Amino acid sequence: MLKQYRNAIKNKNILYELIGNTFSRFGDGIDTIAFSILVYRITGSTLLVASVFAVNGLPNILFSIFSGIVSTKHDEKKVVWICDFVRAFFVSVVAILYVMDCLETWHLFVITFINSSVETFRAPASTGLLSRIVMTEEMDIVLSLKTTCEKIAEIIGLVMAPLVCTFLGLQFALLIDAVTFCICATSICFISISSKAFQGEQKTAELLKEGLLYLRGNRPLMGSLIFTMVVNIMFVPINVFQVPLIEKELELSDYYLSVICVVVSLSMALGAAVFPVVKSKVSNIVLFRMAGIGMAVSYFILFLSQYFNVYGKTIGIVISMLLLGVGIAQISIMMQSLFFDVVEDAYIPRMGAVSAMAAYCVTPLFSTLFGGLSEFMPVLNIFLICACSAMLLFPFAGGFLYGKGLVEEEL
Repeated sequence: MLKQYRNAIKNKNILYELIGNTFSRFGDGIDTIAFSILVYRITGSTLLVASVFAVNGLPNILFSIFSGIVSTKHDEKKVVWICDFVRAFFVSVVAILYVMDCLETWHLFVITFINSSVETFRAPASTGLLSRIVMTEEMDIVLSLKTTCEKIAEIIGLVMAPLVCTFLGLQFALLIDAVTFCICATSICFISISSKAFQGEQKTAELLKEGLLYLRGNRPLMGSLIFTMVVNIMFVPINVFQVPLIEKELELSDYYLSVICVVVSLSMALGAAVFPVVKSKVSNIVLFRMAGIGMAVSYFILFLSQYFNVYGKTIGIVISMLLLGVGIAQISIMMQSLFFDVVEDAYIPRMGAVSAMAAYCVTPLFSTLFGGLSEFMPVLNIFLICACSAMLLFPFAGGFLYGKGLVEEEL
């Protein structure tokens, strides 16, 4: 496996891709803690916190189809680095407003919407760019290496986040995130690829219709989109309710926010790193079921942690996040690998946009739903509901996706 990793990074384009996204994820690690604290302090309401995260997923519903068409008609590399510079600008705006003590709740909604919209246009371009610099037979290894590097960088950012926020302030943490976006954009600019045959002359409506017809006829892709949505639903509670979970439900210090994020990122890096080995030992069905059930068990453990003392809560959080991270990483790589296997090159940006929409469209819907439920029940009860639902679904999900010829007949 290490030899395969070394061979992959001999490709300079892959190396530039790894460098850019690794720096970006380092900034995201710091921003994850800083922005969560910032939003909760500014709003002071779990419902408003959930609403901000809901707005974060809304552009994917509104613009995803069209973002894929933009990448089909234009140069993907250019789209990616422009989007990174734009995101750097607006993150800097949040930091400046905070320093000036002018940051209000509506600013968070507006800037979150803008940045998420930019990310919506970046995602399919990034997917299309990756498909052009990585050969199909190397995709599993590159995805595994990419996820591992990004998660290790994110861990470093998460570990540094409390120190940065405490000694330098939230605004400095946000500025670090902005700088890493700039580094990512610069690295992407160094990627050298041959020009492609752009479809700039083809009308947007024609490209949209062509893409929808292709999606309707691609059953494996439809199956992967469904389970991508399921996995993202599972991740909504821990994304939205980290601060109230730690401060209110478990009555622990803010330090445990870093514990959650670090352990999740570490376990995702571990899950991604060992993925090629595990996949060589067990079938896709078994791996999919194991990962999904592990995610469900993680939420059960988190729910039970409320009845423990502080040491028991710490152990429960660590075990819970380990299971959650490994499960999410392995299912995510499986779905990405399946995507590149069953989608033709000409359709990758458009189908990548649809895939992103499937992944993120559940965020606003279930963030709003869970936010409303949090007004009537403890946050940990929401985790229990998700755990029970996943435990019922995943034992059958692997057979649906892999066990009835859904994938094999198209490959």
